[in-house]
Amino acid sequence: MATYNNTVNNSVNRTSLTVSSPNSKTNQSEQIQIQKTIYGLQSFNNVINTNFKQLARSQAAVVEGEATIEQDIQNFFEQYNALFYNIPPSGSENSHLGLATRSLEYLGVSLDDLTTEISNLREENIELKNQILLESNINTGTQI
Repeated sequence: MATYNNTVNNSVNRTSLTVSSPNSKTNQSEQIQIQKTIYGLQSFNNVINTNFKQLARSQAAVVEGEATIEQDIQNFFEQYNALFYNIPPSGSENSHLGLATRSLEYLGVSLDDLTTEISNLREENIELKNQILLESNINTGTQI
């Protein structure tokens, strides 16, 4: 036997279902109640906060039996420092290069763009040194 109840209130749809099913151990029926709430667009926006920037717990969130985010971060860096020289320099995501690349991506910085910029600055530096050398030779009358 099952009873079904559906109510709609301010674009919130609440459905409950009560089912009687025989208990195989006692040969008596037991009732199981299932409830479901469906929110309309207006109710959803009033009930659910959609103004999040990241999918992560807030810094203030503390779950019983768990460390705080600050303690988790502290533990991470303690472990990182303890394992620092055992971590391979490159070759996988579990390397120093993999960690740096992932962190740079999170910050919106491309490792390739940084490498290109460094290369361009080195070339510019060489050109400026040559220009300075040329200017100083012209001023002193020295021939190259």
